[in-house]
Amino acid sequence: MYRHLRICGYTCFAAILGVTVFFSLSYALRRSPALRAAGYSESEIPGEPVLATDRVRDSSAETGDTSANNTIDEATDSFEGKSRKRISEHIKILNAESVRESVSNLSQVGMFYWPGIMNDSIRGISDFPFPLSLEEGTIDVDRILSNRRFLKCVSELKALSKTEAGRIVGEQLEMALQQYAPIFEDRWTESRDHFADSSAVPGESPSGDAFSTCSFQMSDNEDGSPTFLGLRLQILSLVLIAGNLGLEEARAPVQIIVEEAYRQRDRLYQPDEREGATSHNYVWLCSASLYNRQVLATGLLGTEAGRLAAGASPSGAAFETHRMTRYDAEFTPYDILTRYDGSCRPDYSKGEIVVNSHRALDDAAFDKIWRDTGHP
Repeated sequence: MYRHLRICGYTCFAAILGVTVFFSLSYALRRSPALRAAGYSESEIPGEPVLATDRVRDSSAETGDTSANNTIDEATDSFEGKSRKRISEHIKILNAESVRESVSNLSQVGMFYWPGIMNDSIRGISDFPFPLSLEEGTIDVDRILSNRRFLKCVSELKALSKTEAGRIVGEQLEMALQQYAPIFEDRWTESRDHFADSSAVPGESPSGDAFSTCSFQMSDNEDGSPTFLGLRLQILSLVLIAGNLGLEEARAPVQIIVEEAYRQRDRLYQPDEREGATSHNYVWLCSASLYNRQVLATGLLGTEAGRLAAGASPSGAAFETHRMTRYDAEFTPYDILTRYDGSCRPDYSKGEIVVNSHRALDDAAFDKIWRDTGHP
């Protein structure tokens, strides 16, 4: 009997060890700079080529054969080439757009997700996500700054008169909100009802299917039509631009956006005792709503003459300054080869674009800005 127990124990131990090794290798592969440089998303990163490369590297270390390392270098070069090619394609697309087209095309979601955001801006869901933590919203600011089309819009709108630039931004904000708001309403209603159906068994945790409607498309539509996340990020981008350029012409549309964001916050902050409901609402508030305090505060203060230029707000907090390259630079601070490979640096040779965003602030500080800018 004891012999059988020992055998079972060894078998369990071997199984646990095997699983641990597998996931450790998977994690190591997903952190590979070369694959990141190739432009793979985490879900696209292949495993076998890297395993083969690792075996070649190990064998070359043992035998002293440098030809294996040359093979690795060639593979890395091809990854770099793929990344450079994609950057070149993006710049070519942007060069062909007028400023109005670029503002309109900010609803294309793809450039918000490639090259993407800094690793340290990614966070999980806390046990008590409401009210939102102080830093919540940083991920959106990062994502906006990573988009070369956003950088193009900033520089080209800045070259126009404030009246014309404000009119372009204001009109696009109104059109984008008209498209975004009903989609949010429909998707949220569907998600809320689906969660309720999937959580209906008393005393049981909701199934994974309860969160299935919290997923959102992160790639462009083939026909060029805007996606839900694309419209959301377009709106936040334009509010950030309006604040940075001091576009008083866009003040009214920015205020309408803030009002919509407040409605969304009030709805999603509603207490819900069902297990998992708070996390469900958190995902919607942070990933799908317009309630980004840093961006909205920048827009509110910047569209009031002199507020953003003064570098301080009624909440007593300063603004963060982001030194960005031009949109057609060889590399921006967010490009994959800049962040993961380390062999390339941001290219400021064509000039620098300064983008300000309000520092992290909580609900109370944001509410104060709303009141101090003339709203009850």
